[in-house]
Amino acid sequence: MPDETRAFEDHDQRFKIAVQEFFAEFLALAMPHWSGRVDFSKVEWLDKEAFPSPPAGERGIMDLVAKVRLETPAKEEEWRWIIVLIEIDSRTSLTSARQQVERYYHFLRAKHEIKVMPIVLLLKVGLEGIGWEHIYDSDDEDWVHQLRFRYVGLPALDVAEHVTGSNSFAVALAGLMRRKEERRAWLKATALKRIGETEASKARRFLLSEIVDAYLKLTEDEEAEFQSMLTKPEYEEAKQMTTTWFLEGKAEGKAEGKAEGKLEEARTLLLRLGTKRFGVPSPELVAAMESEQRQERLEELVDRVLDADDWDDLLRR
Repeated sequence: MPDETRAFEDHDQRFKIAVQEFFAEFLALAMPHWSGRVDFSKVEWLDKEAFPSPPAGERGIMDLVAKVRLETPAKEEEWRWIIVLIEIDSRTSLTSARQQVERYYHFLRAKHEIKVMPIVLLLKVGLEGIGWEHIYDSDDEDWVHQLRFRYVGLPALDVAEHVTGSNSFAVALAGLMRRKEERRAWLKATALKRIGETEASKARRFLLSEIVDAYLKLTEDEEAEFQSMLTKPEYEEAKQMTTTWFLEGKAEGKAEGKAEGKLEEARTLLLRLGTKRFGVPSPELVAAMESEQRQERLEELVDRVLDADDWDDLLRR
């Protein structure tokens, strides 16, 4: 089994970007009973830093906090605001996640004075797949406080169900779900095929495919099997997803002009070099690179990748 430890080290940035970009798909996975009730045109992402006891108190940093409008099921066309707290946890125990959820829940409830829905995305703890976890705190036999949070335990989800489903965010997470190890090559090919079939933008498809690649590292034998599968007609979309944007740009360039092909080549090289050095760029940064039409500017950025500290430092120079 390949060592995937490094993939978990930068999960924080990768999943924060993915959850924000695919917020609707994330909620459809975690809270299917909210279907049709969330007004996604009104989502407001809030400051994630919490200071429960300023100025001397310990600072807590939340992963993602969104303020959303939710339709009240009891009264048609009546809406209420709610805070959605999202924590992404790659530990093998729930102890720290429970502590963080309880701490952040009370802080957000007091600060905003509206209901708070905590959701924890568990990368290494499965539990029952998708469900509710309860937190109890008792000082004596007569007093018990209860808090519950929603969880998505990826290791307990059935990969066969989700990798062929319609939720593109869930498809990208297939590598973290319950699976048969001997089917890893099939799983990667199928996930990329499903992502390639979506009507998402190139930037969004790149983000999803990067998650697949990060959490489905194949052995040498599995890679050979994977490459063999890509030669089959039914995996044409997966093959296209693994083809660099450079090659796509060259193909398009024959029909649309050599200039566009060269631009695609430069964008591809910049994106791939930058991703290896700085991590996954935000969808906004990918969109900015896609919209850049100056060949010399893209080549200049490629030349500076090794000297920059991060994506922001590279693009503001």
